[in-house]
Amino acid sequence: MILYTTQPAELIFPTDASAYQCSTARVGGQLVMGVRQGRSFQVTRLLSTDPAAYLNPGFTPGAQIFLDENDSETAAF
Repeated sequence: MILYTTQPAELIFPTDASAYQCSTARVGGQLVMGVRQGRSFQVTRLLSTDPAAYLNPGFTPGAQIFLDENDSETAAF
């Protein structure tokens, strides 16, 4: 889509600061992006090349994952 306008792109496509406050975590062998809230993690995006990972309902956007720092399968960084 091409927009022919004299308005700057910031007025047409505004971005808020919350879009840049994501962190990544490895959960169940998969890398997910999301917002960390204390010991929980809200998934916003799954970063995987495995098609089967996208069928897991635990990785859908908006899902809550509880992080355990002692677990080797769940690590936030």
